[in-house]
Amino acid sequence: MILELETAVENYIRLLRAKGYYVTFCFRRDTGFCALPAKYNIHYHPYCLALKTSPEAWDQCIHSQKKVYERLKNGAFFGMCHAGVEEFVFPIPGGAQQDKIIGFVSVSGFKTRETEAKKRVRRVAEEYLISKETLFGLYQKLSPQPPEFASLRAEIEPLCFLLSYLSALTESDAADNSERSLYSRLLTYVNRHFADGIPLRDISKNCFCSLSAVSHVFVKHQGVPVMKYIQEKRLTEAKTLLLDSDFSVKTISEMTGFSDSNYFISCFKKAYGLPPAAFRKKSKKSV
Repeated sequence: MILELETAVENYIRLLRAKGYYVTFCFRRDTGFCALPAKYNIHYHPYCLALKTSPEAWDQCIHSQKKVYERLKNGAFFGMCHAGVEEFVFPIPGGAQQDKIIGFVSVSGFKTRETEAKKRVRRVAEEYLISKETLFGLYQKLSPQPPEFASLRAEIEPLCFLLSYLSALTESDAADNSERSLYSRLLTYVNRHFADGIPLRDISKNCFCSLSAVSHVFVKHQGVPVMKYIQEKRLTEAKTLLLDSDFSVKTISEMTGFSDSNYFISCFKKAYGLPPAAFRKKSKKSV
């Protein structure tokens, strides 16, 4: 049931993204859970990805989520983030009476108040030492025409309730099965930190289990060793960035957890048959 729901959620998100919506979701750390890939938790508009090249700017994005949850107490809203991007935010309900907010779905990538937004763009560029020219250039790619609120709500609320149901099922399943609970923790940690260059011992330490337990449980439930899974996720994310951004191969290798760009190029070629630069060039020609 859980796998079917995860598939339904992923398919629905793909449908929304195909319509041009920059859709992501996030769960609170203290409640709610979902083992879907980390790519669904990260704003992926080119402007946002440029901000995330600064760890401090990324930390600020995460820290700002506290304010989002405060605003969600009054329901869904349309607002501007600390970096000047405007977004719609919808609550994911949870709890026995569906009276708690366990996460939110965001549809971002808009600009309607450019005077205020540009002040924020300038501030984050100066504070986090990111090129103003780059940020302002990417800011111009934001859409000046957000969709009508009611019609967007009608499309997003089904996703919110799917995620709510999936979270409830996953938590219940984990509580009933200690091994699956460990697997859930492992998968969540790996999906959040796959680009951080995490060694096996760090996974073991942060998931409160032995090295042998990490290896055994992950292979049993995922079908591949954990480090192979991490490598595949890094390469998949790198492929997405090559197609959807203008970042250099070296920058993409660093963003996806490869400490050596030559090693990244070798791994990418082995996985996809072409070096990253050639893959990007060929893909753009075929569009």
